[in-house]
Amino acid sequence: MLNRKKLIKKVRGKFHGMKINWLQWILVYVFWVITVGLGFLCLISARNLSLSILQLFADNRWTASAIDKMLFIILAVLWLVLVIFAEYYYREGVAKNILWKHFSLVMAIQLFCLSAAHFIPVLIVSITDIYWAALLLPGMELIGGITFFALHKFSGRRHRIA
Repeated sequence: MLNRKKLIKKVRGKFHGMKINWLQWILVYVFWVITVGLGFLCLISARNLSLSILQLFADNRWTASAIDKMLFIILAVLWLVLVIFAEYYYREGVAKNILWKHFSLVMAIQLFCLSAAHFIPVLIVSITDIYWAALLLPGMELIGGITFFALHKFSGRRHRIA
């Protein structure tokens, strides 16, 4: 069994006089890995969404190919920004002791984006006849996003991690 007193240590510098809980710092990187993985999934799903839209509206295959490659570069840069921002945002959450609130906001945004990226191609492909089984994944992601947003909204400083 872990002794919590041994995991808390006083440090100097930016966090002068503040007790640092090492379990929260471990959670920062666990949450960061989850965010990076889900962000990569959002990147791939957004590319599939753009390919579905390009299939409908592109006249020239050379133009569609160029647009696809440029969008992928833009999405990859956005993913890199997410990776850097999430690490900073989670560290700030530890400093303010609201790590869960920060994580739940990032997860809610990512799940909403993922739900939209999965739902729109289903609508494009099946304009006349929607298969309800195809709506299961976007629906679950939407419910997860709503849940994480509610957790963000209603969690305060009284709900601390570790």
